[in-house]
Amino acid sequence: MRSSRTAAKRDNAPFLCAATPDNKPVPPLFTMPMNRKSNRKSIVAIALVIRMTTLPVAAAHAQSSPAQGLPALDGNWCHADGKRLSVKGADVVTPGGKPLRADYARTFASWVIPDGEHNAGMTITMMLIGSDRAHTREGAADTPPLEWRRCPAG
Repeated sequence: MRSSRTAAKRDNAPFLCAATPDNKPVPPLFTMPMNRKSNRKSIVAIALVIRMTTLPVAAAHAQSSPAQGLPALDGNWCHADGKRLSVKGADVVTPGGKPLRADYARTFASWVIPDGEHNAGMTITMMLIGSDRAHTREGAADTPPLEWRRCPAG
């Protein structure tokens, strides 16, 4: 009885093989000889193919902005009652016209209402819920949200 390693060496068995659900053999993706010198060359060739295909993709992805084309809170927001709110990164201008810095994460922001405005000292959270809609909540997470829509250009 010969060992499976010897049989694989002699038959030049494929490195990868599979079977379909009905047990029909699937042709191998590639064959890999089992002698040491050829094995090393095959592995190097596979590594080069992988490297040549992944590096250009990675470079193209690195050159583009990571969030290019994705919606963000940035912009001017209008409420049905006529209030306006402006967000530009962490810089927010409240409906009362007061500028402040918020904790900002592209689709979410939170800030404390400044002195001199209605409900001063309460925390506001704002979350993007669509490319043109956002919700704000004052105080606790279970308070009903106020819906804001992007203001029309102009």
